[in-house]
Amino acid sequence: MQNEASVHLTIPPESTPDPKRFRDMIYLTQINQAMSIKTESEHYRRHQSSVLPDGRGLTMGALYWQLNDIWQAPTWASIDYSGRWKMLHYYAVRFFSPLIVSPYMDGSDVNVYVIMDQIPTVQVRDPDTQRLRFEPERKVKDGRHDDLGLLSKVEAAITGTVTVEVYSWGSFSPLRKWTNSYQLNTTAESVFRQNANSMMTEAGCTSSTECFIYTFLNNPADGVNNWIFLAEPKDSHLRKAHVTIVGVDQAQDSLREFNITLTTDAIAPFVWLEAGSVFGKFSDNGFIIITPTATVKFMASQDVDLNTMKQQLSVRSLVDIY
Repeated sequence: MQNEASVHLTIPPESTPDPKRFRDMIYLTQINQAMSIKTESEHYRRHQSSVLPDGRGLTMGALYWQLNDIWQAPTWASIDYSGRWKMLHYYAVRFFSPLIVSPYMDGSDVNVYVIMDQIPTVQVRDPDTQRLRFEPERKVKDGRHDDLGLLSKVEAAITGTVTVEVYSWGSFSPLRKWTNSYQLNTTAESVFRQNANSMMTEAGCTSSTECFIYTFLNNPADGVNNWIFLAEPKDSHLRKAHVTIVGVDQAQDSLREFNITLTTDAIAPFVWLEAGSVFGKFSDNGFIIITPTATVKFMASQDVDLNTMKQQLSVRSLVDIY
């Protein structure tokens, strides 16, 4: 696991004290695992409606190894032996979501796909190649009622806008952004493609190590977003972000739900929250913070008082291990 992680991430030196180095290595291997499975799964989903020239494609499903564990160890499971979610499991919620936006480096280009799996589809055969493809079912068939407003939901899903932004690691404001309207004709389509060097030049970004790509659909508050490095994390010029928990509030009439407010003085990748001895899950984890403040929910598995919750919470990001 260490050798795999070292391809992308800076490994703490051997001189690092053992307890800290052990914790740092668990954190880094979780990042490596989550990003590896995310990258592979999104690749499969992007090509669910197309066939590449070499015959690859039409990948209509994906499974990852493995879901849970029966012993205490830093393994490939996404849920540890006690039932806590590892970083991969939080990522799986996103990359297996019915609607995702998926940017990736396609040669020298930034290519952004929108994948929507809940669109009712029909098989359509190309009259020239005789290949089958899936297209959205746009009309209500005779005798079928649209009681749930299905067609309006379909139209809302297959049309929208994608925003692609270039950020510097040193600023909360994007250097440049592009917005495209799209209408899906298949369940997975490229909605934005542009040369990465041209984008960086337009944005005033001097090097791929200084910037990253962030993209979202429609309103950023909707939560359909994604991001990619333009260089390996270990080569990127990350700033020393100080991520702090500044507020923990108990939800009204609940002993199990808490709102956690975070602040940071710089963009922070792979922000990781832990709740110590309190079992439960966060609304998101392992994420990137691109704003000075962020809010996350925690849902405890048992009743817990506010003071205990505050004492058990901790947070770190990638730069904390260097």
